[in-house]
Amino acid sequence: MSLVRQVAYRGVATVVVTAAIAVAMAVPASAGRGGACSEDKKLCITMYGKNLHVESVLGVRYDGLAKEGFFQVFGPHGFKRTGDTVKDEVEHRFEVNKDFAVGDLICLQFWAKNKDGSFTQKEGNVCGTMPIK
Repeated sequence: MSLVRQVAYRGVATVVVTAAIAVAMAVPASAGRGGACSEDKKLCITMYGKNLHVESVLGVRYDGLAKEGFFQVFGPHGFKRTGDTVKDEVEHRFEVNKDFAVGDLICLQFWAKNKDGSFTQKEGNVCGTMPIK
């Protein structure tokens, strides 16, 4: 009986350790984050990095924006990344790995797909300001 408990315990420990490693790999230990949300908190941007370097940007949308659409992130000097058009995607991570200047804005948009196949921007631009702390 004690052997069964020990094996079950090891299985749980493995799952916890695996989850902790996955989180640690997603955001470097020395990283900070910054960001903003729309006034009604339906669209949020989180920038991960340190000081003037952005490692990645996470866009998150909440209830009511649309069932299908795409996220887009942009900033100064022509920086722009567009995600795929996906049904039911509520968050999208963009790999950036780019340096910016003090006061630069990194902005997020969400574009909802209309019935006729066109797109409409929802919530306007949601922007975070450099540097990341």
